[in-house]
Amino acid sequence: GGGGGGGGGGGYADASMLRVPRVVGGGHEVGATLCRTYANAHAYHINSVSVNSDGEHFASADDLRVNVWNLEVTERAFNVVDLKPPNMEDLTEVITAAAFHPIDCHALLYASSRGAIKLFDLRQSARCDAHAKLFDDAAAQPARGGDDAKSFFSEIVSSISDARFDPTGRFVVSRDFLSVKVWDLRVERHPVACRPVHDHLKPRLCDLYESDCIFDKFEVAAGPGAAALATGSYSDAAHVFDASGARLEVDVSDAGGLFDSAAPAPAAPPSRQPPRRLEPEDDDASSARRDDVDFGRRVLHVAAHPREETFAVAGLDRCVLFHMHR
Repeated sequence: GGGGGGGGGGGYADASMLRVPRVVGGGHEVGATLCRTYANAHAYHINSVSVNSDGEHFASADDLRVNVWNLEVTERAFNVVDLKPPNMEDLTEVITAAAFHPIDCHALLYASSRGAIKLFDLRQSARCDAHAKLFDDAAAQPARGGDDAKSFFSEIVSSISDARFDPTGRFVVSRDFLSVKVWDLRVERHPVACRPVHDHLKPRLCDLYESDCIFDKFEVAAGPGAAALATGSYSDAAHVFDASGARLEVDVSDAGGLFDSAAPAPAAPPSRQPPRRLEPEDDDASSARRDDVDFGRRVLHVAAHPREETFAVAGLDRCVLFHMHR
């Protein structure tokens, strides 16, 4: 019982020899916590979720339905759009995107695989059976003969993969496989701007169809007033358009190549290429660019800041955030 002193060899003669573990901060981490689950209202995969400007509701859409939910009610939703026919063989189109107006809580749009965008006013009817506006330029395009006649792929490439309001709510931007279109809510007959994205891939539509790449769902985002647009493409490329139609290509796989256009561009390492403005190409340049495409490296997702011309684009495992300077 007397061995508890210093003679046992297990103690420390000097307190400075004692090492106490310390807590070292590792920085901030972002985590997600499940708060609510809204289930049992869709029979197909959900392709769109849009929060209403009233802060109390949101919309969810699948191929055939658009539902409006109250944030506090998880067990039921109100169905506002239902395209399911009595006989599924009579189905002619599916819903590809849906979005609420950023300011007017009563305005809702959805885009379809037929290349049309329908705008609804929920004050007129709780069920969106009759649209208030229809944005579709297919009927206004004259039929052309020869090689330009309507082909097997016309309906596929005209299918809208994404449609959104710009932050001001005055414009709608849409993306199909070949282009980005800007619609003024006051003009239904035709888009006020059309920006080509994949014109160089038109000769390869058959190969893209066989590989299913023609069905890739590219998103589009717009800055205030739709003065700047961003969308994705292949080969880790994102395309940014300004109001004049000038296009800038951003290599998402090489974020170090980005530079601030308001300041002198730093010298890029030899292995990195800075963003480049794409000018009209001759036939040889277009052919070379058409053949040099990596279809396995897609940039599908984009997002825009609600008040600034700041965009986020994501491809594979990398997300790039950049700002356009005037």
